Amino acid sequence: MSKKKIIILIVVAVLLGAALFVSIIIKRYLDRPVSTVEINGQTVKVELAEEPFKKMVGLSGRRSMPDNEGMVFTYLSKGIYEFWMKGMRFPLDFIWLDDWKVVDITRNVPPQGGSADPNLKRYTPKTEINAMIELNAGLADKWGIKEGMTVKLNKVSEDK
Repeated sequence: MSKKKIIILIVVAVLLGAALFVSIIIKRYLDRPVSTVEINGQTVKVELAEEPFKKMVGLSGRRSMPDNEGMVFTYLSKGIYEFWMKGMRFPLDFIWLDDWKVVDITRNVPPQGGSADPNLKRYTPKTEINAMIELNAGLADKWGIKEGMTVKLNKVSEDK
């Protein structure tokens, strides 16, 4: 076999391997576990961000989100977890939870597109949490969500 054919075979193999790797990463990102949360009489369809990659990406890059949807970030231990709005295109409300009880609310968090990472504002709860819900901005007020309320998580499926 000629040297040229060997190089072509190697290049094709590398490209196929890269395509497979990218498809696996995209599938893991798109296969979002779907559940619901109930809070103050509202039922919201939520994606669960339980893995580090999903927590890092969150809702960034999306153009919008329906009002009956959100994202829940869960943690195995309580702590002061930091959030930013990197790559976001729409504002959010952050509902900070400790054992599924609302302990803090950060309202109308604006998107920060185009800022360099060191310049992005970080948001933290006023006390330790082990979960946080992101909703469209204004829904915490519209739905009357207040500190002390209990949130119920209903795991529904592992599909979109």
